[in-house]
Amino acid sequence: MDKRVLAGFAMTVLVMIIVPAYWLQEPARQSQALQRQQHQTALLGAEAFVTYCTVCHGDRGQGLVGPRLRDTAYEEAALGKIISRGRPGTVMPAWSSEEGGALKEHQIAEIAFLLKHWDDAVVDEAYKLAHGAVPTPTTATKVTPSTGQGEKFIAQGQALFTEKGCVICHGLGAGGTGLAPSIKRRPPEVVRRQVRNPVGKMPTFPADRLSDTELDAIIAYLNSL
Repeated sequence: MDKRVLAGFAMTVLVMIIVPAYWLQEPARQSQALQRQQHQTALLGAEAFVTYCTVCHGDRGQGLVGPRLRDTAYEEAALGKIISRGRPGTVMPAWSSEEGGALKEHQIAEIAFLLKHWDDAVVDEAYKLAHGAVPTPTTATKVTPSTGQGEKFIAQGQALFTEKGCVICHGLGAGGTGLAPSIKRRPPEVVRRQVRNPVGKMPTFPADRLSDTELDAIIAYLNSL
């Protein structure tokens, strides 16, 4: 048989073997490519989340001043609208750059994707990229009643002021921000009424979220300023 004919036959056989094998592997390659794309989208969403969202919604989306976001029942489209436009009547601002916020449309979509496909490992990866380490869970301040409102009780109130998210709206030292006024040395009854039955945008803090003893400690701290 002519060598050229033999080589052509061999090449044809080789192509007949390689092409089916390639197409058999193609679904797996497509699945892997989709997984890489989804991981990248979630990671970009997590990077934005740890930068902009954790102060109100917690470092694991567990909820603080703002509601719990992980395991949300909202679909991505609804989440995108809420993030973009904010929630009127609450402290949730509009984050879309078109509304004067800090986030582009693609960043909002990436955050919405993360929230709907929450993965602690991806969030940890974002923390490491942003800060070089994963935050350690905070330990709740243990508060004991104090009739004399001593320094320890005031220090407990100061810690709670941060842990419960009060500092987010009222600022360091309770001096007020653009979101909420100064609450230094307010009458205790006024603070209690506003905490339990708030007027305006402030969220409600029921007793199962902020005990009477914890509230007394915060009031002691505010009156010490």
